[in-house]
Amino acid sequence: MSKRLWMPLYVGDFTADTMHLGPTELGIYMRLILHCWQHGTIPRDDRKLATISHCDSRLWHRYRETVLQFFDPVDASTMHQKRVTRELQRAIEISNKRKAAAEQKQSKSSPKAEQKHPQSQSQSQSPIAAAAAGAAGSVPVSGQPKKKWEWQEGYELAKEIASIVGRADDFEIGGWGGATYRAQQWLSQGWQKDLILSAIRDRMRRRGGAPTPSNIQYFEPAIAEHIARQNAPLPVVVEFPAKTIGVTHGKAARPDTREPYQKRRDNWFDALDEFKAGVAALEQSDETGGEGGGEIV
Repeated sequence: MSKRLWMPLYVGDFTADTMHLGPTELGIYMRLILHCWQHGTIPRDDRKLATISHCDSRLWHRYRETVLQFFDPVDASTMHQKRVTRELQRAIEISNKRKAAAEQKQSKSSPKAEQKHPQSQSQSQSPIAAAAAGAAGSVPVSGQPKKKWEWQEGYELAKEIASIVGRADDFEIGGWGGATYRAQQWLSQGWQKDLILSAIRDRMRRRGGAPTPSNIQYFEPAIAEHIARQNAPLPVVVEFPAKTIGVTHGKAARPDTREPYQKRRDNWFDALDEFKAGVAALEQSDETGGEGGGEIV
């Protein structure tokens, strides 16, 4: 089904029909209406409806009965909202009338154009024929190539990200919170598309079964870290000169770090020996009555 960029909203009727809804119920109902306008119907699967409504399973089952009273079954797998379906049919009728009028106008002007430029008309397609063939707007009537949309790359990247994280419906309905603009900013800053997608896939794997992020900015820290790791300079190999080790008696000779301690210990024992010699001399002097004793220095 073709994309519809706007939806008519009759404020008076909408307000009157939803006066009994709380803020959460009103937000859920509005998202289901937007999905119904974009796709024609909504699924009858609670898991998909919870995703469309941006609810977890508990919240969805709490409000599902109140919200689904606005929708009627179409078949075993889909539902629709009668007012939205009626407005869709009206929009399609208006579009078909305008298309028929444009084709009629084009057919009336074609003979005159063929008389003026028979050769160029035989070699080129009309814009309507090109649209029917899937090439609308690829080459304008002037012959000049069409300028590429400024945010085309950002749109394609954001669309792929939304598909990876399970927000494809949000992206198609409301742009997923300006995801196209943000993705285009990433690309304009020089962030590589393949690294962005790789970082997002890795982040989603590590999240496990957690609810999907509500906006694309959630992934920015993970993307920046991933790009920094990928763009980090390669390690530099530094070669150190070989160290020569002397060998004594089959064992590696090491510096005698115990030398200062050994010297202090020897000095201590020398002092102790001198003290013992002095004590012995003193005792001998006492035994001889002080005769022949010498002074202890």
